[in-house]
Amino acid sequence: MVGKFYYRPPGGESWTDVAGRLRSLLRDVDAEHPGGRVLFVAHDAVILLIRYVCEQLTEEQLLQIAGANTVMNASATRLTRSSGTGRWQLQAFNAVDHLEQTGTPVTQHSGDTDVRPG
Repeated sequence: MVGKFYYRPPGGESWTDVAGRLRSLLRDVDAEHPGGRVLFVAHDAVILLIRYVCEQLTEEQLLQIAGANTVMNASATRLTRSSGTGRWQLQAFNAVDHLEQTGTPVTQHSGDTDVRPG
């Protein structure tokens, strides 16, 4: 069984492929905007993988988070570093209060089946 982290669909990327690209992106952002604020807009898998990279989660920890949470459409996840460098700290995950405050319906996409080829 390959599992979510290593399965690469035909013509696609595995979660480890995406995590590698995110590590590179985050290094570039740190170099270009040291200590600055940056906004990323992304789909659920990328949001989860940014947490994996920034919080230095294990695969098991991330899979537990992914299994227990559906990332809501237009939700906000916020990571901060108090000194502007170093390890990231999770401040908010999957927050939808900004939607609820305006009466905007909170929705989720139907998602894909968790493909786990043998």
